[in-house]
Amino acid sequence: MDYVALRVELDHLGDQETDRLAAEAARYDIDIDDLPTEMAVDRIRIVVSTLLALLIRRLGPEPDQPSQLWGLLRRPIESRSGDVGVLDEETRVTFVWDQQARRDSKHAIAAMVQTGQAIAEMRRGAVLRWSSDRRGWTSSDQPTIVILTALPLEYEAVRRYLPGTVIRSVHPAGTVFEIAAIAEPWRLALSFVGRGGYGTAVYAERAIAAFAPSAVLFVGIAGALREDLRLGDVVIGTHVHPFQIGREEDGGFKPQPRTWAASAALVQQANQVLQDGAWRSGLSSTGARAPRAVLAPLAAGEIVLNAKKSPSARVLREQYSDAAAVEMESAGLAAAVERNPLVHALPIRGLSDYADGNKDLTDRDGRNQPRAAEHAASFAYALVQAIVTAGAKL
Repeated sequence: MDYVALRVELDHLGDQETDRLAAEAARYDIDIDDLPTEMAVDRIRIVVSTLLALLIRRLGPEPDQPSQLWGLLRRPIESRSGDVGVLDEETRVTFVWDQQARRDSKHAIAAMVQTGQAIAEMRRGAVLRWSSDRRGWTSSDQPTIVILTALPLEYEAVRRYLPGTVIRSVHPAGTVFEIAAIAEPWRLALSFVGRGGYGTAVYAERAIAAFAPSAVLFVGIAGALREDLRLGDVVIGTHVHPFQIGREEDGGFKPQPRTWAASAALVQQANQVLQDGAWRSGLSSTGARAPRAVLAPLAAGEIVLNAKKSPSARVLREQYSDAAAVEMESAGLAAAVERNPLVHALPIRGLSDYADGNKDLTDRDGRNQPRAAEHAASFAYALVQAIVTAGAKL
């Protein structure tokens, strides 16, 4: 089989253009660096660069008029293997072929144009495949559920549920996702975002842009605010109260209450998981009693709350008395989702302390945080399975 290789030399792209193409590729769930594509056209096998396909899509020649693409090159290429064609002042494309491939090169150009057009027609979250039988490109939806975590122990608790082969994917800005197939065509993407709402907002936005996910779940631990809850219980956040928004005056802090409502569809699914109770079946340790899950609001701020009489504790009691737990990241999740109204999101938190001044002592036990993270991860994965079983978009 003869080969035609068309590739873009990134060294000859300006930084701005490279970043723009990387962002564009991310919209289609394509990793520019790691996804070469092969296809057969007549007697030739063409190895194409995704980056070149994106460039061709932008340039826009028609499949039946490959000469338009030839015309874009600023110097002849009908000569020896390895000649360089120039697409613009900063972009070079290298064509590598033997004599037979050169005679059929217009087929290769036409195939590249078809590749670019197929990418243009893709929706985010879809997968592009070359079909030898149909001799063309096909794309299919690959719905994705994203789980974000703030602490390493939370990440480890969720990662244990990733089935089969796990693929590591790096966002153009550096965010790492671990991706696993759950049930055809569904997949689960997991990422570590660190503590705090500001970072969470950034990473959640990146995940939404990269995967166009069917759901985004934030899974982790929290401090209990209700006396009827016990360590190891799980709070599914129906609402998020960013409790540190307000106005500071000489008389003290005056909160300006705002509330974000989680996805009603995900809350309904979570309630079914809660009623079923099977999410507890695989837990390694449940403590003195089996944990329970509750649907309730969460309070979120940029502090670790470990006091009963502090100004923040007073604000929570007086202004957000319905909050069942307090944590640091869900306000960032809410900020990202508010700007992406079609995205469904839900925070899920296992209770590891009581936010009452004794957090250090409770954490020193060494069992409460891992157990809370395990319980939250178990509920989250049960919810993932429920979403997949439903089989429809939320």
